[in-house]
Amino acid sequence: MAGSALERAKARHEQQLRAPRAKSEDFVEYVFRDEETGGKVTCAPFHKEWHSSWRDSQRSVTIAAVEHGKTVNAAGKILHLLGTDPRRRGIVLGNTSTMAEKILKTVCVEAAAGWAPHFI
Repeated sequence: MAGSALERAKARHEQQLRAPRAKSEDFVEYVFRDEETGGKVTCAPFHKEWHSSWRDSQRSVTIAAVEHGKTVNAAGKILHLLGTDPRRRGIVLGNTSTMAEKILKTVCVEAAAGWAPHFI
């Protein structure tokens, strides 16, 4: 009986991981936490548009106001890409070098946590 409960739990867990493995915006919602509250991050419709644009184009420029989630969503997209294909390469540019560094630092911190290769 315990084996079947374990199997059901594993199946539920796999079901929960399907969406984050398939789409970077779902990955962001599953992995990242709000810096202030520690709660789950929820992608707004415009975040989902960003991810769709990033998926559809090899080159993309995203312009948005301060505190609109650019860093978390860009870092999530990069981690998702690297998780699905570690050989991927790209360039991160920002309005200032500090902004690009912030995105890459977020990627490094999350990647160093060690979960990314096992998640994807």
